[in-house]
Amino acid sequence: MPQVTVRLSPEEHRQLVRAARRRRMKKSAYLRALVREQPLETAADWVKWAQRHEGRKWLRDE
Repeated sequence: MPQVTVRLSPEEHRQLVRAARRRRMKKSAYLRALVREQPLETAADWVKWAQRHEGRKWLRDE
């Protein structure tokens, strides 16, 4: 299975932990849920997804 590495700043990591805890999910499961919202099959899909979500406040707002 392909593996994707997500690098987060310390503040982003804290936000991820808080958002995952609110949903009673593991961090990795929460990240997978965010990624699975749309099917990403090619590298171009991943690039588009990353550009579209860059700077979004998903982890802070939810």
